Amino acid sequence: MKLWVKLTCIAVLVTLTAISGTMFTFSSWQSKQIITESQESAENLMNLFCTNLESSVENNSIYYMIKRTLVRYYFESYAQLFSENAYFSLTHNGDYLYNQCPYDPVSLLTVKYVGEDVSDTFQFDGRYFYIMARPIDIGGNQYVVYLCTDVTSAYDRTVALKKYSALLVILSAVLVLIVTSLLVRRALRPMDELRKAAEEIAGGHYDLRARVQSNDEVATLAYSFNNMTDAVQTHIDELTEQSERRKLLLGALAHELKTPMTAVIGFAESLLKMPLDERQRMRCAEEILTAGQRTERISRKLTLLLSLSEGEAIEKQPFDLSAFADELRKMYGNDRVKIAADGSMVGERDLLFTLTQNLINNALNASDTDSIVNVTLSEKMICVADSGRGIPAEHIKRVTEPFYRVDKARSRKLGGTGLGLSLCKAIAEAHGGTLSIESAPGQGTTVRCLQLVLTLITFFSSLHGMLLYRE
Repeated sequence: MKLWVKLTCIAVLVTLTAISGTMFTFSSWQSKQIITESQESAENLMNLFCTNLESSVENNSIYYMIKRTLVRYYFESYAQLFSENAYFSLTHNGDYLYNQCPYDPVSLLTVKYVGEDVSDTFQFDGRYFYIMARPIDIGGNQYVVYLCTDVTSAYDRTVALKKYSALLVILSAVLVLIVTSLLVRRALRPMDELRKAAEEIAGGHYDLRARVQSNDEVATLAYSFNNMTDAVQTHIDELTEQSERRKLLLGALAHELKTPMTAVIGFAESLLKMPLDERQRMRCAEEILTAGQRTERISRKLTLLLSLSEGEAIEKQPFDLSAFADELRKMYGNDRVKIAADGSMVGERDLLFTLTQNLINNALNASDTDSIVNVTLSEKMICVADSGRGIPAEHIKRVTEPFYRVDKARSRKLGGTGLGLSLCKAIAEAHGGTLSIESAPGQGTTVRCLQLVLTLITFFSSLHGMLLYRE
């Protein structure tokens, strides 16, 4: 069963229950009022009749037999006077002195005490009659006055009221069913559009979004659905981009490994198949060792690059830049590499050391043997500047791509893997920073690692310290 059908049924059921309960209560109360009014009218007539009868007879001081006749006379006179839709009967000691009622009221009602009114409703031949009996005392004698009134019209009114109430409930049900179904279907129309959008997205239209045209819960659901779709689309794009990068990286890796592996195979075959002297064998072994070391460097850097590209979390800790710089000085000396360090930095020390080392190696390889490489270390930045050959402007945007080389022959001759700047960029991004390259042919290159996230961390750390000081 569809949702709009369920909601319509629930709305109709609740509405009909409320309307039916209200109409039943109203019709029952109104019917009771109608019957009560008809009975009260009969009681008022009885009171008026008896009062007039008693006062008329009591004003005549006559003997008993004459008084009985007088009672009958006055009773008959008043009975004819009030005869409209009313039938009167008079009994004395169980005998009728006068009787207009078409039925036998004495057999229907039993009167025991004077002052006790007895009444009931009876049905004869499809009509309803309200019969009352009132004992009265006149001159020490007990008489019983019976009044029979036709209340069929009152009961007919109650029946008509119930029929009209039932008809009103039926008409209300039809109206509520039509209106509710239309309103519910209109209210749930965005849900149907959302379903269609979901089906089309599932079919491959990932750029499709659900339209939002209201401000209700359905609109909130549509917004959430669109946010979810955006997140899925972003994830798909990231996976696609990552897959493409891996394909390119593997293709480039296969191409890069081809050269050292060809060298290893060629020199190994020479050792096995060709008659070589000791100097030639040593040359082959050195070439095999060089090719193997280059393959090992490619493998090590590629493994680190892949781990960073997978988004693995790194543990950032503050460390002293002076000790960091001393370690670099021991590795490169002070002749060609000038290092200036101040303060401390927050980050993964080993990764940042690898970044700095790669930048220095690139600067040294791109510079003459007598040129100087300047390294600046601060809490916000790592900067390596040289005055070497420089990089043409059209190559700057691509030098951070894996295995990309500006001068392929010279890079291989110097033992480069083409992964250094790619690895530096990945390390910078893992720290929430960027790698900035400024270069011009013949004027040298300046590479800066700007650690944006670390700057924010330092700011909030200072702010936290100020708050603690104030407390």
